[in-house]
Amino acid sequence: MAASSSNPFLLDSPEEDVEEIDTSTSPVHFYTGADVKVDKPRDINSSDSFDFDVIAAKLIKHNLILTALELHTELVEAGKELPRLRDFFSNPVNFEKETTRELQFPPLHRTPSESTFDSLDFTRYSDDGNREVDERVAVLEFELRKARETIKSLRATLTEAAESDTTSPQVESKDFPGFEQDHIRPHEKRTINFLINEFLLLHNYRLTSVTFSDENEDQDFEDWDDVGLNTPRPVELLRLYRDYGYKTEPETDTCDAWCNTDQTDETQSEQTDEQISLLQQQKSDLEMQLMKLNSDIAQLNADNHQLYIQLQNQQRLTDEVKHSTPDVSPVQTPTKLDTENNTPTITRNNEQLIENLQKHVPQCTESNTTTDINKPQTDSSTETSKIPQSGVTEEKTEVKNSHTMNDKKTCCRNISATFLNMLIDRPASKLANTRLYEEVRMIANSEDSAVEMLARCIPYIVPNVLLAKREELVPLILCTVTLHKDTKQRDKLLNILFNLIKRPDDDQREMIMAGCIAYCKKVGPTRIEAELLPQCWEQISHKYNERRLLVADSCGALCPHVNYEICSSLVLSMLQQMIADKEEMVRESVVRSVSTLIAFVDDKDKYYQVSEMMFTCLDDLSDRVVATTYQFMLPSLAAWASELNKLHIDILDRLHIKVDKYIKDSLSNRAAANVTPPIDETKVVTKVMALSHLIGPLFANILLTAPFVNKVTPVTDEAPSGDMELSRFPKPLCGLLDICVIIDDKHLLLALLREFDSYMTEQSCPQWETLGWMLNTFVPGLIDTLLHLDVSLAPSVNTFSRLMFCICRTFGRTFTIHKIIPIFQKALKISDEQLGDPELMSGRMLFTGSIIPVFTTGVLTSFNQDADRERISKFLQDMIMIYSLCRAPLASLRATFMALITNVGYHELLLTLLWNGVVHSSVQVRVTTAALFDLMARGVNENLVSTRVLPALITMSGDSDVLVRAATIPALGSIIETVTQKEMLEKACVQFETFLEDSINKDSHPMLLEFIRTSSRIASSVQQKFRHEFLLPRLCDIASHNNNNETTTKRYDVAMQLFECYSSLSCCVIPEDLIVMYFLPGLRCLQLDMQVIAPEHEEIVASMIKEFEEKVEAKPVERFDKYIFYCGG
Repeated sequence: MAASSSNPFLLDSPEEDVEEIDTSTSPVHFYTGADVKVDKPRDINSSDSFDFDVIAAKLIKHNLILTALELHTELVEAGKELPRLRDFFSNPVNFEKETTRELQFPPLHRTPSESTFDSLDFTRYSDDGNREVDERVAVLEFELRKARETIKSLRATLTEAAESDTTSPQVESKDFPGFEQDHIRPHEKRTINFLINEFLLLHNYRLTSVTFSDENEDQDFEDWDDVGLNTPRPVELLRLYRDYGYKTEPETDTCDAWCNTDQTDETQSEQTDEQISLLQQQKSDLEMQLMKLNSDIAQLNADNHQLYIQLQNQQRLTDEVKHSTPDVSPVQTPTKLDTENNTPTITRNNEQLIENLQKHVPQCTESNTTTDINKPQTDSSTETSKIPQSGVTEEKTEVKNSHTMNDKKTCCRNISATFLNMLIDRPASKLANTRLYEEVRMIANSEDSAVEMLARCIPYIVPNVLLAKREELVPLILCTVTLHKDTKQRDKLLNILFNLIKRPDDDQREMIMAGCIAYCKKVGPTRIEAELLPQCWEQISHKYNERRLLVADSCGALCPHVNYEICSSLVLSMLQQMIADKEEMVRESVVRSVSTLIAFVDDKDKYYQVSEMMFTCLDDLSDRVVATTYQFMLPSLAAWASELNKLHIDILDRLHIKVDKYIKDSLSNRAAANVTPPIDETKVVTKVMALSHLIGPLFANILLTAPFVNKVTPVTDEAPSGDMELSRFPKPLCGLLDICVIIDDKHLLLALLREFDSYMTEQSCPQWETLGWMLNTFVPGLIDTLLHLDVSLAPSVNTFSRLMFCICRTFGRTFTIHKIIPIFQKALKISDEQLGDPELMSGRMLFTGSIIPVFTTGVLTSFNQDADRERISKFLQDMIMIYSLCRAPLASLRATFMALITNVGYHELLLTLLWNGVVHSSVQVRVTTAALFDLMARGVNENLVSTRVLPALITMSGDSDVLVRAATIPALGSIIETVTQKEMLEKACVQFETFLEDSINKDSHPMLLEFIRTSSRIASSVQQKFRHEFLLPRLCDIASHNNNNETTTKRYDVAMQLFECYSSLSCCVIPEDLIVMYFLPGLRCLQLDMQVIAPEHEEIVASMIKEFEEKVEAKPVERFDKYIFYCGG
């Protein structure tokens, strides 16, 4: 390093340095030792010691840091530590000051001149240029190393202080009554804070943990090292509390020792880890010994019981032998086995077994186990003690060898038993004291012990199985739970089952559910309520959606297997809590489970709770939840309501009241606000669809409560006519809503249908409760709702039409003709005196409501016989007459025609009906007919347009009344917009030109407005040729003439229509020459009108003009003059 560079170790001396040291003016040089006089060697431990403090100050002064550090280390090892050196090396500031000064003033790099080539500094980018950076990096690395050593030293000091405080005798005084707690130390406070925060997080006190962390901002609770102790992370607070007062500290002998080097923190940590591992190994060994002793106890109990049973059986056999063979004495010395026939005698077998039992039964009795067969052992011992024991030495040896060697073969060599055992025994394994080794050695020898073995092993197997394959353990767990006798073990295994998979998918949940159902069939309702339902309750608020979904599925699956009281209380309560879950799939599963639960609830008081849950599900924002409610919960609740006779007065009535109230409130709000606020049609559509789905259960209830139900006899023939009668029912949403499923007897249903139709043909047929409610309350209430329903709400109108269609098809054609249609006709009837009523002419109620389209499309079209089609034609003809005479808005009538046009079968009927209006004598009827032809032109095929629609329009275009001619313009515009046949397009265009060239039509204000309005509608969709060659010149001409219109109202009407039309044309692609010739001149004329009659729109027109002028880059004056010359003035 150059001499001019600064030394990073040149530091200011501490305040306690000697006075003659002045580091601010000291030159940079290395210490050579010339300033110190060398005396004879002395022992540093002697009393006549050097003045090491002066030497240390000299070393620090001359920046001999390494020499000073070595001196400091030797003095510390010798126990003569100097405060000056200790303070110097423990203060990191001494090693940062010069580095900070260098970083604040980095060296400036030279900049080469740009004037001459030879002035370039090519050495600037050599390897020597990075020398300063490398030196600074080395300094920073040294400072970082020293800082880490300082931190370790401080942590070690703090740990040593904490350990000395913990082991001091003063702590033991806590058991005395007069003990007073000392002031808490910082490291103690940080340790306790860490444990408290950990406890709060582990036990879900998250808000409290957040507050606690905010109050201790100076501590990082996520890092144990932040506490500052060189000790392992302690166990959690709960373990400390449980172990309080029971742990004893092992006594260890301590002594002082000197060493040449300090023991590093890593060595201490390794020793601590070894001690912990040793203690854990000892703990594991003790646990295995305990497990082995328990297993031995169980095995001895089983052997004791089996031996007692064998003893009784053999004693009974011995008595029988004594009585059957009196000449054979059981006390004689038994003979050896006959070598020729190899057949033992009965006496020898008996006495051998008796002697074996006498040997083993006392041993089992003397063991430390407690059994229930001690008394029989005593009795049997007393009885067998009467048998002489002489002469059975060989049998004793044989039985003993067979007992000790079990299945080992008899040795063929003449060797001792000890030699043989030592030869056969395997050497001790390193796994001898492990849990798995003991389980393998103690193979189960009965069903109970096998179940216990599974219960012990399953908790160790589960964590080692892949998550994707853990469902393979379901049958093993459930089998063990089913057969295990210990309640605690069963609870443990069921908890493992429900926590087997962290987030089970559909297949895994289905597998678990199938296992739970099988388990329920085996154990019965008592164990389900005591063991399985509590597991579901614990998972009800789990953070994972899949686990809550598992609980919801479980509730529905367990309902058929638990008592009715539990279904009505615990299971229902669980589902009520989960019905408001934030996840869609959980709520959907809850709906399925509630649907199953309803069938097993016998408490009538719970009906209204379930009913409220159903209405809550209908208001759910999820379409899947609502659809599931339709398919499962609605039919299930309808069956219960029918049983309680509350289907019509509770569910159906409440649904209709909700719909009616919402529609009428929306109508009143619109009238009060004098605007058209948005209406949430979802609320209407959802409730009306629910009514449609309940028509089948309602009809089944009416049939089953009819007075003739007990008089009918089921139809026995299988004629095709029966199937035809049943085919009239609309297709249900699901099988649960099928009337053939609700009345699960096809022959009885046919008989009831025929008897019901017979009743409906009678003029004065008796009405029972449900039928009377249907005819006197439900249908009139629907009609009143339809009168208030705005026809512009198309989804709601279509849903009501579907509802009436379901009613008519379900109840039959006879009921529709004799009951439904008369009720509607009564509401639609208008006398001749009422035709001039101003209220009807204003279009209220009857003409603005939805009763006409719903009655036509929902009731009259429900059946398709000739008489039904004639009824439709007559009704529509009457409505055209009434609308025309009352001059009412045609919105309701147009909605009716639009709904009928969607059915191709009614096209010919509608065209025939409208042709009758073409030649009608009334002008208003012809005007209405022309307006309806507009719908036909867009709804029927081109063949009918060419043969039926266009000829009618051309005929009406020559009508003597200008209103009729004006009414044909929208229909002609629709033909130009939709058809593709060139011939029809030419005819329609010719008719348009005829309208505008005729002087009478040209001056007709209605004709002019209708032409502009139609042009605005079709401008963006017609062919370019028609738009460029016909519409643009005609609109420009109309705008020019409107500037000279003297009637302010007419000028305003035309200008506003032109404004809408030009706004539509501005979105089309127009050639530049046409923009200059027709579009811009028309806009300028419109701008003049807006300046006078509608200044608020002038700015918009001016912006349109500017936009198109920039597009064509034309001069406004020249273009305008050209246009004036073209228009002739």
